[in-house]
Formats: sequence, structure tokens, C-alpha cells
Amino acid sequence: NFIRSCRESNIRLKVISHKTHLAHHDPQKTNLRHAALEWMTRNGFFLNLGFKREDILFGGTREEKLSHIRSEQCNVFIDDLPEVLQDSQMPEECRTILFRGEPNPDLEQYSDWKSIGRALNTLT
Repeated sequence: NFIRSCRESNIRLKVISHKTHLAHHDPQKTNLRHAALEWMTRNGFFLNLGFKREDILFGGTREEKLSHIRSEQCNVFIDDLPEVLQDSQMPEECRTILFRGEPNPDLEQYSDWKSIGRALNTLT
């Protein structure tokens, strides 16, 4: 519902993830990015939710993830890690939202997508 309401409001969506190429402690060396894209495909991200492959960006490090956030000129970034949202490289003009996690009085925080949608005025 969150993604659909963003689409209806003409909000551009990107998935920006810190995901290494390979699982380091996995003897099969699973390609984590490939596995993530397969999961997204199985769950309708591309067919039903309107994402294109170029909307999915992976960074091998937190710095690369933050670089994507800056280059995409994100107005809002939602993450489950406060250290990403509070990193000094996070653009000041980007509204940051902590999704779930331990309570953090320094961050705007919500425990579900419906609440985030309301905060962004995409869901009523």
C-alpha cells in the first residue's frame, strides 16, 4: 500500500541498499545482490510495483550507499539503521526516517509503513 500510494502521488522511489556482492561467511559464496533482486522479482517489485532495475542501487560500503543517496538527490530516506541516517555524509536537506529499531529521540521514527505514509502525506 505504501508503494502504491507513493506511485499515485507521483513520488519517485528508489531502493538504495548496503549490500556486498558475496556472503563472506557462506561457503557457497552466495551473490547477495542477485539474491535480493530475485526476491524482489518474486515479490512483484518489477511487475506489480513499478520498479525498474535502474531503481535498485547497491553500495558495497556505507560510504557508497550514502554516495547513492546524494547522487539521487533523495528528499526522504528511510532506513532501519540510525548510524546511516546520522552519518555526517547524509545530505542535510534529506529528511531521514528511522524504520523500527530501538527508540531514538534524535530521529523521526515509525514502526510501520502506514505511519510513514501518513507522515509523508501519501496515505490517509
